[in-house]
Amino acid sequence: MKDVLVVGGVFREILNGDTQPRVRYGGSGLVAAVAAARLGTKVALASYVGDEDEEAVRTELRAASVDDSVVLTLAGASGTFMFPTRESGKRPWPMYRPAESTPRSSPQRLPDAAVVVVFGIPDYDPVAEGWLSDTKTGVTLIWDKQGWLSRARDSSAVVRLPPSRKVHLANEAEAIEDANAGTAEEAIAEQPPAGFSVGVVKQGVRGVTVVERKNEASVTTFVPSFRVSARSTIGTGDVFAGAFASGLARGDSAPEAARCGCAAVAVALRAGCNLLDYGAFAAVIHLLSEPT
Repeated sequence: MKDVLVVGGVFREILNGDTQPRVRYGGSGLVAAVAAARLGTKVALASYVGDEDEEAVRTELRAASVDDSVVLTLAGASGTFMFPTRESGKRPWPMYRPAESTPRSSPQRLPDAAVVVVFGIPDYDPVAEGWLSDTKTGVTLIWDKQGWLSRARDSSAVVRLPPSRKVHLANEAEAIEDANAGTAEEAIAEQPPAGFSVGVVKQGVRGVTVVERKNEASVTTFVPSFRVSARSTIGTGDVFAGAFASGLARGDSAPEAARCGCAAVAVALRAGCNLLDYGAFAAVIHLLSEPT
């Protein structure tokens, strides 16, 4: 049995796409799976990758000891995101080129895991296609729709899945949109959404707000971020998700797991890389030892 199962996308990413392009691999599934594994948990990734990218992606996964046995290989290139050097109103950013193939069937039976992280994917909806229909009721399920590009229009299919403990994960803008709210404070007041027992709202440099439903009452905890400067934050939300899932799998409370997520984000930002490396665990433990 795995500690964490991640279900999410794998993409090519073109950074500085409007000036001097730099290509790397990313995507919520890949980044979160690597983050969780680097923090000492047993992780599997359920996803799909184009055969043009398969070798590089599987090399990254195996270097982090992520089980890639349920990553499907499809013809052609994976989906591609292109990010600009700076904010621009001339084009819609990020730009996205769809994957050249999407799955026609489910992968083989997914591994059992204590925590399952599910991300929305632009070209395909694994929840609607039944990938998680056999998930056990005792599992903790984390859902991150991934904004307007997600093939999943809402969380209704996720709410119907068997796990009794569900966590809704969103950034501030997504939480405001999903709650049809005017401000972050109004959106947080609506957490967790119907069908979820925990709502987690990522608030950028400020930190994270965790709202837990306990005995029909809501308990709100603010978790501050670790201060660090960075040129780019692309992929850090996915690092947070993987580290947060790792914390829950170890038995942390939701606020404790969120603090682990914030520490992992700080480590990723300091390294300037979306994929945590082999030294990340020690760096995260060091940050977590600092007084709050």
